[in-house]
Amino acid sequence: MDTPEDNTAVIRMKRDFDSFLSNTSRQGLPRFDLDRSLDMSLNQSSQSALSIKVLLDREKEGRLKDAEMAASKSKILQLQSEVDHMRTSCKRAKIEMDLNVGNMKGDREREEEMMKELKAKLKYMSDKEKNLKEELEACRGELKQKNAEFEAKMLAQQKEKVQKQQMLQQLRDSSKTKIFELQNDLMKCQTETQQAKVEVEQTSEQLQLQLKRSADLSLELKELEEYRNTAQQAEHKIKMLEQQVSRMSEDAIMTQAMKSQIISLPALEKEVRKLREENEYLRGTNENNLLLKEQAESMKKKLERLEQRTEEFAKMEVENTEMKHRLEKWESVDSDGVRIQNPTQMSQRIAHLQEMNAVLLEKQGELQSSFHLEEENGRCLQYKYEILQKQHDQDKIRSQHLMEQLKRFQRKLLLFSKERDGYKQIIDSYESELTSNIGSLTTSRVQHLEGVIDGYRKQAETLEATISKLTQKLTDYKMQGSHKDTSSSSSLSTDGNGVVPRSHMDNTDQKIILQLRERIETLEKQLEKTEEEKYILESRMEQRHLQGDFDPTKTKVLHFSMNPVALAQAKKKEIITELTEENEKLKHRLKLLEESEGKVDDLTMQVEQKMEEPCSSKEIDGLKEQLSREETKNKRLMEVFKKTSQEFREVCYQLTGYKIDILSSNQYKLTSMYAESPEDFFLFQQSSSGEVQMLGTDFSNTLEEAIELYLAKQDSIPAFLSSITLNLFSRQTMMIG
Repeated sequence: MDTPEDNTAVIRMKRDFDSFLSNTSRQGLPRFDLDRSLDMSLNQSSQSALSIKVLLDREKEGRLKDAEMAASKSKILQLQSEVDHMRTSCKRAKIEMDLNVGNMKGDREREEEMMKELKAKLKYMSDKEKNLKEELEACRGELKQKNAEFEAKMLAQQKEKVQKQQMLQQLRDSSKTKIFELQNDLMKCQTETQQAKVEVEQTSEQLQLQLKRSADLSLELKELEEYRNTAQQAEHKIKMLEQQVSRMSEDAIMTQAMKSQIISLPALEKEVRKLREENEYLRGTNENNLLLKEQAESMKKKLERLEQRTEEFAKMEVENTEMKHRLEKWESVDSDGVRIQNPTQMSQRIAHLQEMNAVLLEKQGELQSSFHLEEENGRCLQYKYEILQKQHDQDKIRSQHLMEQLKRFQRKLLLFSKERDGYKQIIDSYESELTSNIGSLTTSRVQHLEGVIDGYRKQAETLEATISKLTQKLTDYKMQGSHKDTSSSSSLSTDGNGVVPRSHMDNTDQKIILQLRERIETLEKQLEKTEEEKYILESRMEQRHLQGDFDPTKTKVLHFSMNPVALAQAKKKEIITELTEENEKLKHRLKLLEESEGKVDDLTMQVEQKMEEPCSSKEIDGLKEQLSREETKNKRLMEVFKKTSQEFREVCYQLTGYKIDILSSNQYKLTSMYAESPEDFFLFQQSSSGEVQMLGTDFSNTLEEAIELYLAKQDSIPAFLSSITLNLFSRQTMMIG
């Protein structure tokens, strides 16, 4: 360290370090020329160990500082990029906000114009409502006045009625007094007539005395006769006068009564006229009162309608504002970053989403149909498997039967072996009995019998080995039958030679042959059945193989790792989940925009928070309950309406005698309960003005007289219908009679 070489080395090292720092500051990358400095230091100061340690420490510090500088620079670059990104996003947000503010201002101006128009309409409606209320109040005042006038008139009429009743009572009393006076006059006349009668009697007595006195004189008699005649005439005149007096008295009574009536007639006629006029006036006032009442009711109904319209108008205003807010929200930026500026873009977006939904629905339908087909195929295979299982069970039962038959054949084999032993004994006896001439025949016979025995043995072996070789068994049985035939023929030939009588052997052989033939026929039938069943089973197995069925013991199924069906299903599920998530996000966004009235700072963050939050199931349950209640109410109302309408139709049918059916909006079909056929009906049509007109039918064409009388002349549809009901009723009663 004390040598000058060491000092120069240190100075050089400092220079190199300064140059390194300057190079790093210029280039922006950490570089340090360690090799050169080390070479210089090693060449110049190889002896100083302390300087090397210092250099190493400084090198480490420099590397750490360089690493820190690089990290800080990278952080600065990241922050600068983030700041630039934020600036661009802020600029975009400002531009979008300016556009939104402009749109909002335009919408606000439109809304203000709409509000002004609505306010003007509301003022007009309110003024109209006030005018209507004033008119209604005026009508009510007029109604009250007219009611008061009507009540006053009614009171006046009641007073006049009381007065007239009093006048009538007075007239009755006066007529009674007059009748009493006339009766008194009549009594006086009667007394006068009685006095006249008494006087006449007195005169007649006097005349009789005079006649007695003048009996002697004829002149006096003549005079007396004349007096008598005159007296008779006088009596007759008196009677006539009495009758005239009675008639005159009656005429006087009648004349007096008629005079009183004639005197009172004009007054009564005047009173009757007045009463009629008052009655007509009262009827007119009553009709006016009814008209006014109807007008008042119509005005009330109009007022209620106007109130309903005002309420509906208020609701429509609220709905209009809500729809405007929704339109603004829909016109705002979508989640995909696309701004919907007009309804066409919105409709295009909706159409695109609907197309996507339709494609997904089609794919879902195809997958569901394929799934249903697979399920049906599985069911068919299950059914076929059950059928095959049943057939397998039947085959097992048949195999058991065949095993039993095999046992029977084994028993028969034992019998055949016993027969063979018997045959051997017979052959031995034959050998002992027969001469040398027939030795060849016996040997051939023995060989033949041994061949038959070998055939039986082979047959037993085939039956024990397997049941499937039925064809071989049949051939064996056929061969056995042929051998038996040959043996029987040979036995017959020997019997024909007359050497040995063998009738017993022939009978047993024939029985065995018959049994074997029967057995062969049964086995052939069983073989045909088994072949048919085998063919059916093979065809079914081929069909199942074609349908994709397999035997898991023989075949191994390999599934693709990238199965296209599974991939399509997974893709479809992902698309459905994405669409549902987008739908929920849009719903939450709409709700947030509606709640905050378009003033949201971090809309996406709030939407994500809403998506993370669990949905309120209570509201959904409440809405579902309300929906179910409303549906039940609607159903009940519809049922009640149907019931009441049906009852009303039946009552109208029973009362009027016509069944009314609505063919279209303004056409009505009327069929009478007394109609002779279902084709006898009328058609009526109601015009826009409310008039009802009859349309032509085959039945109406037969009733021209009634149509001319009641419709053309009198213009009365009810009279026409009632006349036709009476006509049809009379026809039916005549037919019953």
